[in-house]
Amino acid sequence: MNMQGHPPLSRTFFGFLTAVLVSGVLTACSGSVDSSTAKPATTPPATYRVTGTVAYGRPVVSRTVQAVDSTGRLCAQATTASNGSYTMDTSRCAAGAAAFSVEGYTTPSGVSLMSVAVPVQGTPVINGVVNIDPLTTLIAYAAAGMVTSNPAPATAAQALALLPKVTGAQYQRAQSDVMTASLLLLLQNTYGVPTSGFSAGATSFAADGQGMDAFFDAYPLTAPTSASVQIAPASGAGLSVRVSLPTTPTTGSTVTSNVSFTVGGQVSGLSGGPLTLLLNGANALVVPANGAFRFSTPIASAYTVSVGNQPAGLTCSVGQGTGVAATANITNLVVSCSANSYTVSANVSGLAGGAQVVLQNNGVDATTVSGNGNVTFAGRIAYNGSYNVSVATQPTGQTCTVSNGSAGGVSANVTNVSVVCAIDTYTVSGSVTGLSGTLVLQNNGADSTTIASNGSFAFATPVAYGGSYNVTVGTQPTNQTCTVTNGSAGGVTANVSNVAVQCVVTSRPVYMYVPDYNNGQILGYTIDTVTGAQSTIPGSPFAAGAQNRWITVDASGTYAFVPSQNTNTLSVYGINHSTGALTQLPGSPYPVGVTPNSVTVNPAGTLVFVPNANSNTVSVFSINRSTGALTPVPGSPFATDSVPTKVAINPAGTFAFVADQNGTTISVYSIDAGTGALTPVAGSPFSNGGNQPMGITTDPSGTHVYATNAQGNVTGFSIDQSTGVLTAIAGSPFAMGYAYQDGASMNTAFNASGTLAFVATGQDGAVLTYNVDATSGALTQITGDVDTVGGGGAVFVTLDPTGTLLFAANFIHITVGIKQINQTTGALTDIPGSPFGVGARPYDIAIVQP
Repeated sequence: MNMQGHPPLSRTFFGFLTAVLVSGVLTACSGSVDSSTAKPATTPPATYRVTGTVAYGRPVVSRTVQAVDSTGRLCAQATTASNGSYTMDTSRCAAGAAAFSVEGYTTPSGVSLMSVAVPVQGTPVINGVVNIDPLTTLIAYAAAGMVTSNPAPATAAQALALLPKVTGAQYQRAQSDVMTASLLLLLQNTYGVPTSGFSAGATSFAADGQGMDAFFDAYPLTAPTSASVQIAPASGAGLSVRVSLPTTPTTGSTVTSNVSFTVGGQVSGLSGGPLTLLLNGANALVVPANGAFRFSTPIASAYTVSVGNQPAGLTCSVGQGTGVAATANITNLVVSCSANSYTVSANVSGLAGGAQVVLQNNGVDATTVSGNGNVTFAGRIAYNGSYNVSVATQPTGQTCTVSNGSAGGVSANVTNVSVVCAIDTYTVSGSVTGLSGTLVLQNNGADSTTIASNGSFAFATPVAYGGSYNVTVGTQPTNQTCTVTNGSAGGVTANVSNVAVQCVVTSRPVYMYVPDYNNGQILGYTIDTVTGAQSTIPGSPFAAGAQNRWITVDASGTYAFVPSQNTNTLSVYGINHSTGALTQLPGSPYPVGVTPNSVTVNPAGTLVFVPNANSNTVSVFSINRSTGALTPVPGSPFATDSVPTKVAINPAGTFAFVADQNGTTISVYSIDAGTGALTPVAGSPFSNGGNQPMGITTDPSGTHVYATNAQGNVTGFSIDQSTGVLTAIAGSPFAMGYAYQDGASMNTAFNASGTLAFVATGQDGAVLTYNVDATSGALTQITGDVDTVGGGGAVFVTLDPTGTLLFAANFIHITVGIKQINQTTGALTDIPGSPFGVGARPYDIAIVQP
């Protein structure tokens, strides 16, 4: 076919969808908009997004954050802002853990910042907050050391490679090992960080020198180029947390918390002989006289100071002598000695028959109580000393509460201490309104309750008398946000029934771009895939080169690429994720070969490919991820067979597949991992059985490639993962019943799991759905599963980043249909408002998730 000069519509080449790119390819002519009635709505799928802060004593700015999923694939990336924050869409990530790291960034001590995350309840991929900072790096090392099926990590790179294999249980263990009580109290008491429900990776913070960030400023990460990581305070004193990685893969990592805090105070009233004090029942310290004292043995967590031996003729008692954990040196103990001493007694009531409660005074002097009435502690309190009565062991099935339990300046026997034991418990319940899906509520961080309809609900676990409740949303329903009111209180003395949960529809917009090739511009729209609301992106239409028939975006939705057939150039645009607006970048457009017929970006977003139909070449550029600037790779452009029209890249980014329309072949190239240069594989080009390929696509696994052909069929090939050599799939070609027509494109797209294939059959055709054999790659059309997209004209299909919404371009009616995909049956159902009118005939479309 002669491709010189301006190509007529019958010789237009049409796009495809690669397995990991959120892109499509559009061409446009003016025309009227079809006003056909929308089909019944269904609930669109969830979108998964990660936000977080990257900091190391200061924000980490303008750096690329990468997410590698459980398959070892780079599935998402984003650039940090001036405050270290970032946002990325993780809908393309596989289920399971994911490793997050900062590309090419190391701290002054040579550490690579990293984090590991596992899905929250109810989501198949990572969703929520994932911070990357010194503390998450420490936990990441601990988690990597728990992966027992691989050699033990000895370097940062090895630890990072193991993180996608971390299980939820291993991650929780790593976090609990590192987040010791001492460290949590340090965060809470010294830096004001609330530690109830605290997660090192998922609790939001800002890199502003306050709270968590202030802790990082004082406790820098000091190691991790070997098999250990250590956080030590900048002052060189206090808390030290250390992770040691294992020497064998079965032993797991160990985390130790070393606290060098001392315990001491003041003694008064001592005369006539020495006093012996004990720290935690041992570590005896002889105090010869009044004044300051300090134990030589440091403490690691909880402490209790008691009297070991009383001095002759005196009674000494310890005040403020107990603590759960220390975050600084203890200096406030008060030991009072006197010849006069007094008893402390308590009145116990409400204790059930046969039950026992253990009381203690000043952290010692344990007394077991088996019945109601008065009880007197054996130990006496010195004149002007203090007492502190507490419950050491609660009775089974009851909760006992102490009143009037502590005071200082004792000058008489203490008789007003009261201990009340209660067996009463109370239910917590409420009502839900506005719910249209499935909601999970929790009480006090546990006791999960799943709710599928509006109305009343109740938690299974009651609250004890005087206790508290805190109702929160554990899992939001799909496409909704639920808010809890009257959800928490303390001092419960009656059943709680006024908890209210209100659910509202959550807006889930996408940006859609349509090339208007007749007018040299790009049309931009915002479409809410939940409500169906459609609006024009501010600034649209955006200027582009003449005959701009195609558009694609990188996987992160950062840049858009638009070739111009009349000027033989490639334009690059930055995408504003807040508004969807396109801004042509400095240096753009870039020269390519004659008649560029599509554009493709590799999954990593580092290379862009443009087939030049009238040059019989493919132009390849490297992409500067920070600026979007393009640089031709060495050897570009690369020769192909006759009239190359489309390019597909496998998910691993190792092979390029080029549809050669007039050659009725598929050219296959290996991609140099360092330079991006193309080298033909042995046997290339491969015969396409005499069929002219219009579109070409790899499946999500990267094991098969499919060409959608002008002869009205789809040819499929298995890919040798080592060599790239193609072998026809048994049964190929697969009939689709529609042949190539003037102005029509044909392409194939797959759902995220690769179980379903969707084929756009052309200008007068429909969208056909096929089951995909997981082993052979063979296609079997689902009988009756044909969607005409509102009247025929399905020239192009692509999926949203979640892989659950299908976008079908209707050439005849100048609309785009958005379809909910039933992942089991393949059935397509219009979302509200679909099909949507667009201002040009959509040969090609590109979708970005803001």
